[in-house]
Amino acid sequence: MRFEQFRSCAFSAELAAMPNTSNTVIWYAYPDALCIADVHELSHILSSEERLRAADFCFEQQRVSFTVTRALLRLSLSRYSTLAPSAWRFTAGVHGKPRLL
Repeated sequence: MRFEQFRSCAFSAELAAMPNTSNTVIWYAYPDALCIADVHELSHILSSEERLRAADFCFEQQRVSFTVTRALLRLSLSRYSTLAPSAWRFTAGVHGKPRLL
């Protein structure tokens, strides 16, 4: 599955326009709507540290949720930038939340 197809069927944004001071864009995902092959493909845009962290989860549902949410973060940032989804670099913030470097 190509990312363009994936974005249109599994991810969605309330507004397609570039965000500005008068609107808010809300991106959301449906992890349960994805097959394992789609999740595997998304894992390729994650960093090696993110893939290792995903592998540490005990339950498949947690691994899928982590992978999909991190991919959504990368894909949505790239929607408004020239950086590829895999090019974003993060560090762990408070409580393990991603923080841009």
